[in-house]
Amino acid sequence: SDSLSMAAASSAIHRTIPQAAVAALRAGADVALTCSTAGVVTAIARAISTGVLPRSAELAKVRRLLAVKNRAGLALR
Repeated sequence: SDSLSMAAASSAIHRTIPQAAVAALRAGADVALTCSTAGVVTAIARAISTGVLPRSAELAKVRRLLAVKNRAGLALR
């Protein structure tokens, strides 16, 4: 996705940046790109703990991203 910090990305859907990040993940995005993590991490953690974002689905996204990084030689050593 494009950065959710762009004014058009969040204001067009009448959401804050943290709300837009949760909405993007809920819609199937593997990554929610933002310029700042202010409130975003908290919103995502809350969405997972309340079941808005299924934990199993978010863990699958993390695994996919780590696999891509590994194939690209970017895995943490």
